[in-house]
Amino acid sequence: MAMVVAQLANAGGTKRLVVQRSTTAMTAVRDCYIWEDSVGNNGNSNTLYTGRVGVGSKNTFLWFDLSGLPEDAIVREARLLLENTGHGGAPIEIHFASRAWMETEPNWTAWSTAFEPRVLNTFTPVLGRNFVDVTIAVEKWFSGEPNNGLVLLQTPGSAAATFNSSEISTQSLRPALEVLYDRKQPLAVSPVPTLGASCNALLTYPLRAHAPNATSWSAASAPEGFAIDPASGELTWRPVSAQRGLHEITAQAETADERLDVPLTIEVRCVEPFRVGCSAAPGGVLGALALMLSRRRR
Repeated sequence: MAMVVAQLANAGGTKRLVVQRSTTAMTAVRDCYIWEDSVGNNGNSNTLYTGRVGVGSKNTFLWFDLSGLPEDAIVREARLLLENTGHGGAPIEIHFASRAWMETEPNWTAWSTAFEPRVLNTFTPVLGRNFVDVTIAVEKWFSGEPNNGLVLLQTPGSAAATFNSSEISTQSLRPALEVLYDRKQPLAVSPVPTLGASCNALLTYPLRAHAPNATSWSAASAPEGFAIDPASGELTWRPVSAQRGLHEITAQAETADERLDVPLTIEVRCVEPFRVGCSAAPGGVLGALALMLSRRRR
């Protein structure tokens, strides 16, 4: 793996990845600067520049290898770490590089405009360690967009800022990219017990308890009146007498990447009201009353 990887976890399980050049990760970072006054490449310099030096301007190129991020990572935050040795005082813009490059390739003639117009972030450098948010960039690269790295530049003519490059001997002072991320939890569903419902009575049941990681819920087909809240996963149904009996229903629990079926079995029972017969037949109430009266007359 071509990088330095530090895996630390906090109470919430968030992990930390640091990408920085080292003796065992020489290709983890690429960096160089280009200079308007000298068209050659400066990939072997100990220093990176932005702003005016001499008569012309200088721009810095940076690239970080993200192959150390696991495929199921959820990026929470990403910061660019730069050691400033001459702050300059002018704001520095961060842009996407517009095409791929190797460290010994960029020069002013061919690369002075090799960045996208959009400004990802702006920071005013201070002496020492600078921490600059580049979360948007890392999210885009991790989602599959081409990782061409970053370009740092200042308004033409503004006083130069200087930073240590990956060529400096002290590793801790080299440029680094710090990424905080979580791991996606696989969607899992536990069985739902058979549910009982009564006619004309409201049944509610929290399906989320059986798939806590689900972000949305639905049911492909269901009896009339049956509903599942798409966000909370709460099942609600007030069945009528015509719906008595056993119902087999399939709900779906989903995340952005997965969908699993959640089988449901609901038994609907209706309690019949007690009825007293009014028949005049020998076994009816009227027949019994007539028999009693006849006995009294005797």
